[in-house]
Amino acid sequence: MNTKEIAKKIRTELKKMTGYKFSITTEYFSGGSAINVNVMKSPIRIIRNMSEIPEVTNTINYNRDQIAYMQSKTDHQLNEYQLQDEYNPKSWNNGIFITEEGHNALQKIVTICKEDHWSKSDSQIDYFNTNFYLHLNLGKWNKDFIDGE
Repeated sequence: MNTKEIAKKIRTELKKMTGYKFSITTEYFSGGSAINVNVMKSPIRIIRNMSEIPEVTNTINYNRDQIAYMQSKTDHQLNEYQLQDEYNPKSWNNGIFITEEGHNALQKIVTICKEDHWSKSDSQIDYFNTNFYLHLNLGKWNKDFIDGE
């Protein structure tokens, strides 16, 4: 299956997630291809409120004001690999703290997206061989993510 066919399959599967809206696009470049999955709307709250974020976190060089600014943004790039781990309320995902329920929903989205994914990459020798890269985002740079309540 090529990247466009995989993206079509992902789109079909993600439509089954009631209350969510997604934007799914593909892109091709000299190093391969990517599937961009943007969660545009969620029926559940994914982004945590500042009052829910512990004072001591795993954010080494950021103060509370900087964290608050990042939490208030309306578009976020997420790290799909951090979603493979169990939920940790003291850890953030690429600059944003998410709820446990949001973490679980995003894990499900990544699982759907990775169903037809393969990788024979070996970063120790700088060798990358994958059928596509996955870019997971909340919102887009030009369209806000609508978080559930």
